[in-house]
Amino acid sequence: MARNARELVPDRSDPLLADIAKLVPYPDAWLDTPNYSLGGQRPRDLLQTEKGRAILYNLVESVKHGFFT
Repeated sequence: MARNARELVPDRSDPLLADIAKLVPYPDAWLDTPNYSLGGQRPRDLLQTEKGRAILYNLVESVKHGFFT
């Protein structure tokens, strides 16, 4: 069965992942792609620690409010 393009592999009940799914057309691809704004790290890797999640949360909030770096 093919996955929905907006489906996230991690726990979809996670509010951070829910926000990402709302902002990004292909959230799984975005999570797996190194991101310049994250120092070249993959967003998915940041989900593993509190500090990483805080960094990712700040990036998502910036995008939600129209601030791009």
